[in-house]
Amino acid sequence: MYRIEMIPKESTIQECLTFWTATGREDETPNGQFVFEKVESYFYYDRTLEIRNGDKLYLYNMSDFYRIKIIKLAE
Repeated sequence: MYRIEMIPKESTIQECLTFWTATGREDETPNGQFVFEKVESYFYYDRTLEIRNGDKLYLYNMSDFYRIKIIKLAE
């Protein structure tokens, strides 16, 4: 399992927030980052981050973010 923390660039924060809340997640912009808890797997290819959690798949353009931090959780 992984924890993925994503900090969007100022220029893309509103667009990222729109997609984030459209998928039923809470607005976390006061924290300055978007966080995926307990991610099963992720994959990086062609400047795209693919996050898989159960039957859900999320795709993010890496250029929309200032920083993405991936933390392996203890099992």
